[in-house]
Amino acid sequence: MKPVRATAAGEVLLRHVNTLNLLEDEALREIRPQVDADEPVPLAIAVNADSLATWLPDVFWHLINTRDITLEVVRDDQEHTLERLLQGDVMGCVSSQRTSLRGFNSHPLGVMVYRCYAAPGFARRWFPDGLPAHAARKAPAVLFDRKDTLHSKFMEQCVGVRMPRYPCHYLPDTKAVFAAVQHSAGYSVLPCLQVAWRTAMRHLATSR
Repeated sequence: MKPVRATAAGEVLLRHVNTLNLLEDEALREIRPQVDADEPVPLAIAVNADSLATWLPDVFWHLINTRDITLEVVRDDQEHTLERLLQGDVMGCVSSQRTSLRGFNSHPLGVMVYRCYAAPGFARRWFPDGLPAHAARKAPAVLFDRKDTLHSKFMEQCVGVRMPRYPCHYLPDTKAVFAAVQHSAGYSVLPCLQVAWRTAMRHLATSR
């Protein structure tokens, strides 16, 4: 049985209702702070895995310690978190898209720098002369999941080649992706914040 999904009109209505509920909770707390004082406001936010594995937890701890909320984190690709907001699944999101929705505020959060990394042995085997297009098409890459388009975009931007198909492993966990690169299972585009400087992985290329 297919899960029930809201229509386009239903998604608009769901966002509206969720926003009203949140505003109502905030208004009641200001008017009658003693009412439901022991019931925090639920807040759902869609975020991408790389942000969740690096800088975002510190933001969450501050938010939880300074606001009376219960937090639900919905993990999705940075290209798709905005869809979760549009569908009414969440009240906020971290997205790579700059689209500003009516009724929501959009704020730039900064830049995540990504580099293409490989273990020294892997780099010597597959990329002895750098990162040419023919080698990038043959060497196995490590991706988070099938929604992950970062590697393809990176190769097009930095290597100048479109790669609709290439050998790759899918590991839906940021730590597992990092470990796979460390153990020469493949190469991958990783956020610099995730890569400790003490590691012996070889940096192949950089992007933002």
